[in-house]
Amino acid sequence: RIIAAAAVASMLVLAVGAVPWRALPGWTQTLPPLAFFVLVAVLVDVDGGSGSSFAPLTLLPVLWLALYGSRGQLLAGILGAVSVFLVPLVWLGAPRYPPDEWQTPTMWMITAALVGTVVHELVRDMRLRAAHVEIAASSDELTSLPSRAAWDERLPQELTRARREEWQVSVVL
Repeated sequence: RIIAAAAVASMLVLAVGAVPWRALPGWTQTLPPLAFFVLVAVLVDVDGGSGSSFAPLTLLPVLWLALYGSRGQLLAGILGAVSVFLVPLVWLGAPRYPPDEWQTPTMWMITAALVGTVVHELVRDMRLRAAHVEIAASSDELTSLPSRAAWDERLPQELTRARREEWQVSVVL
């Protein structure tokens, strides 16, 4: 099982480094964190089941998806965390996963859901605020005309474009 976990970890590292993820559809970017759950499930099973010291690792892909993924991807991550604990309890059962030891897996499932949701909402709020600040910085609040910062950013772009297209440029203030 340790060899299987090492193989999954190696494949994940190679995939994350070699695959051009941004060029692929959004759902494919969820595959590495979901594959990490397989690694965690193997490690939890090797370490003794429900009370494994590897249980906190289930939070890593949930946090990754909370920071960089969409709500749907985060939901897939939370379901992955739930499956790491719930599938062995239902499928393998006693003696490794006795039904009376449901408290620890339940707490990890609840923690993964709460932490993932809160982090995702905080990141979303931060991105919205950053977009508002950027808009506010690029236009005058009273007139809605472009600000000096927008002028300083846009003028070099337009001059470069005019040179490339061999256009004449006039500036009116």
